[in-house]
Amino acid sequence: MPQKQKLEIKEKVRILQTYLDGEISISEGSREAGVNMEAFRRWIHRNRFQELQNLILEFLVFCSRGTNNIAWKQKLPLSWNTSKEAAV
Repeated sequence: MPQKQKLEIKEKVRILQTYLDGEISISEGSREAGVNMEAFRRWIHRNRFQELQNLILEFLVFCSRGTNNIAWKQKLPLSWNTSKEAAV
């Protein structure tokens, strides 16, 4: 039985980003990628976990600089941002 050919990383990222942008459903994304829906859901969870890791790393770098960077505060979800700038 021949093995399925793996998608190139660029194609996998494109399909995942299309889903994250709300342009396709999980079933459409999994069909386009040639994987079952559970595998596609794992892609989504890994992507979200990686984004969280990147955000934490960026925050740690920011904190180590000891600066008051408003651009960083704008990246935080509103519920995390307690500064006066968020209310404006």
